[in-house]
Amino acid sequence: MSNYVGQPSPDPSSDAAGPQRPAHTPFSVSVPMAVHGAKRILVAEDDELVRMLVRAVLSCRGYEVLEAADGEEGVRLFQERGPFDMVILDHSMPKLGGHQALKRIRALNPSVPALGLSGMPIGPRGPEHDLEPDGFDARLNKPFHNTELLALAQRLLNQVP
Repeated sequence: MSNYVGQPSPDPSSDAAGPQRPAHTPFSVSVPMAVHGAKRILVAEDDELVRMLVRAVLSCRGYEVLEAADGEEGVRLFQERGPFDMVILDHSMPKLGGHQALKRIRALNPSVPALGLSGMPIGPRGPEHDLEPDGFDARLNKPFHNTELLALAQRLLNQVP
């Protein structure tokens, strides 16, 4: 299994003759577990596999994750099932894109941290690119490594509003 979210795992038979590397699992990271109660994270992502992997990575670290398949459902869940400590939104989704969904969510809660995901290049990678012009506090390009997701989630959840 690949440690990258949004990228298929390589065919295990393809490197049978090559050198064997240690097996990595999507949960073999050195990011501290969430403490003092589960933080609630809303994930709106139209790619079911990416959504499931994001949920698995975050849930394994103690976060409570609710999922939406598009931006419209994400806004509805934010209203009906909130409060949330953070939102993770794909930039490009059917019905309502991440940017438009974030505008509606921020109308309900202006201080909720927001992480944007994109399969299309959206500029430089990394947590140093805060306060993106599209309203997201941080962003990740797909594919991304599980440790990148966990580190950004932890940083956004720990920032003081």
